[in-house]
Order: sequence, then C-alpha cells, then structure tokens
Amino acid sequence: VSAPCPAGHTKHFQTLFLRPRVCFCDSPGLVCPKLKAPTALQVLFGSYRIAQVREPYSVVRMVGEHAVPPLHQAYGLEAEGGAVWSPWSVCEALARKRGFLTKGARPETHRAANMILRDVLNGRRVVLSFLPPGVSVSEVAVDA
Repeated sequence: VSAPCPAGHTKHFQTLFLRPRVCFCDSPGLVCPKLKAPTALQVLFGSYRIAQVREPYSVVRMVGEHAVPPLHQAYGLEAEGGAVWSPWSVCEALARKRGFLTKGARPETHRAANMILRDVLNGRRVVLSFLPPGVSVSEVAVDA
C-alpha cells in the first residue's frame, strides 16, 4: 500500500485491516476540499497541491504565524537593517541565500515560497504549532 503526499495517487481500491473488525478503505477519486477550512490550511495538510497555488505568500504567512522555530531562524536568515519579517521578505532573503535568481538578478520569491511549503508538508526544518482557542503564546512554556 503506497501513500504519497499528493492527493489522487490511488489507482485502484485499497484495503488495510487495522483490527479484525476494522477495515480502512481507500478508493480512487477526487479529494473534495472542505468548505470551512481555509485554502492555506488545505495546502499545509496536503489536500491542495502546492504547484496549484498561484499566490503562495498567504500560505507562507500562515506558516510564519504557527512555525516553531520562527521561519527566519529555521532557515538562518538575517533581516536587512533590522526590518520586520513579512512573508515576502522571508522568501526574498531565502531566495538570495539559496541563489534563486532570475536572469535579471532578482530573487525568485515564488520558488523560495514553494520550497518553504514543501519543507513544511514533508516535516523538514519547521513544525507547525496550533494553540487551543483562548491560549496565548506567552502562556506556553517552550522547552529548548
């Protein structure tokens, strides 16, 4: 039984018996998006393909809001002139660091954003942390 990240991989009906009376079934077909889940969340959970995202910066913003460690620390980025990090500036700094440049020597921020999203989806470098409602970040102790 194979289980890749992108949806729509199943070519035939698959069954997996978890217990004598519990059977997990997977059939070919479409993955219907949840109407109440934001598109950014669907991308991060793998039900919406990263390659189909036209504007990845809103998804990078969601990653930045929930990332442990923060994105700029995970990728070893330094802000120019003490600027505040934004999704665009993180992608721009990462593109410069990795050498993702266009022919005009401008950073390829879209490519860097897609790299961040693939790293998150595959569990590399960044872990997402969603706090319960009503809990602030200052209330949570982080053990290093």
